[in-house]
Amino acid sequence: MEFYIKKGSTLPVISYEVTEDGINNLDSLLGSQNYVCTFSLLRKDGSFVLFRKPAHVEVRNEGEKFGLFLTYQFSKKETSTSGDYYGQFHLNSIDGERFFKRDGKIPIFILDAISDNDLCCKSSNLKDEEHVITGTPKRTPTNTPTFTFTPTNSPTLTLTPTNTITNTLTRTLTPTMTVTNTSTLTPTYTPTLTNTPTYTPTLTNTPTFTTTPTKTITFWDPSNESSVKSWWDASDQTTLTNNTGGISQMRDKSSGFNLEQFDQLKRPATGNTVNGLNTLSFDGTENMTTFGNRNFGILDGNMTIVSAIQILYVDEKEDAIWSINDQLSTFKDIQLIRSTGSGSNADYYGALDSRNLGWSEATQQFSGGPYSGDNINSVQLDFDNNECKGFMNGSSSLNITDYIGPVEMNSCTFGLFTDRGTTRNLGGTFCEMLLMTSNDDVTRQKAEGYLAWKWGMRDLLPSDHPYKNTKPTI
Repeated sequence: MEFYIKKGSTLPVISYEVTEDGINNLDSLLGSQNYVCTFSLLRKDGSFVLFRKPAHVEVRNEGEKFGLFLTYQFSKKETSTSGDYYGQFHLNSIDGERFFKRDGKIPIFILDAISDNDLCCKSSNLKDEEHVITGTPKRTPTNTPTFTFTPTNSPTLTLTPTNTITNTLTRTLTPTMTVTNTSTLTPTYTPTLTNTPTYTPTLTNTPTFTTTPTKTITFWDPSNESSVKSWWDASDQTTLTNNTGGISQMRDKSSGFNLEQFDQLKRPATGNTVNGLNTLSFDGTENMTTFGNRNFGILDGNMTIVSAIQILYVDEKEDAIWSINDQLSTFKDIQLIRSTGSGSNADYYGALDSRNLGWSEATQQFSGGPYSGDNINSVQLDFDNNECKGFMNGSSSLNITDYIGPVEMNSCTFGLFTDRGTTRNLGGTFCEMLLMTSNDDVTRQKAEGYLAWKWGMRDLLPSDHPYKNTKPTI
């Protein structure tokens, strides 16, 4: 089957039907509710993939007749360049099981003009090449207190007898012989003890004991915080996948919401360091996002996002540190962008830009800017109290009191260093980010203190911050 598309077409759709004999493990496909369908566009010479994006799949099983229909809708931008290409659908389960028996590439021609004779002419079977990594962290208690008991004094024992020993000797003179002449008589004496002394010890003092436990101090980090939903850490190079053009994946160390970049021209670089730790570098055209529509399982609208970064290059007011894009029709989402106005590069004031969360002005700007270089930023969404708070470097910079959303996290895309449309990208350095289900100040401040001490940014914290001079502990 071949497809012909007119150059510059608005939202053209290609549709592909796969019959039962082209499916691998049909029973598994029909019984699965969790599979991913994507569509890739490649240059015809096979040099590289132009893009890979989510596609639509519909399974029809009517009686003994089976049909699998795959569709993809092009954007006008994607049909702006004429040429010969290959298209390829991929279908697999979340666990990586492939459902297509063979590879298949669909010839696609983007032409300046199309005649009526440009029709579909043949069919093709496809094979999935999707790559999904999942993981479940394990948390182990890190300390067991031990105790050492040391007495503060040594007892002194004094024994005092209760009576005085009196020895009375009774002497009995018994001659051993009969004096028959003038001689010297030698007597024999047998002493008798008339009483037996008894002794009662008296303890002159009572010892006291002071118990001094030896305690192992455990510092707070995301691995021992139960509210951590996602944890992306550039310093842990085991979570980074280095591919053509840069880093193609950063694994979530907590719940498996990995950040991806399929376009090799938009992948960040690795190798630069902050405080001796590895980072990711974004040049203002690069970004990473979760793949597909993800369910973070946060239903109550309560969450806190804290990150340590470096702000180096800004050129659009929507340049974002992070974004949440609601894929449902409710469009209840939020993003941390540059500001509401314009200015020179690196003038990052910070603002929360939202849709349908309740506050009167969709974009609310932080106070205290502009910010550049090392930066610790926090956003605390407290739906229980209808508040949304913003913090820069540990200081309060924004307080919204009409948060009646809540943010929709059941089907969304999370973006790093990009806005919800993935077109406004921040230039800078990514160190580490935490997404937590907590909405309280204590947990937020511990996360700020942890990042500040780890990345050498504690001088940014205000003097009254509880972890300005000491690391947070559990």
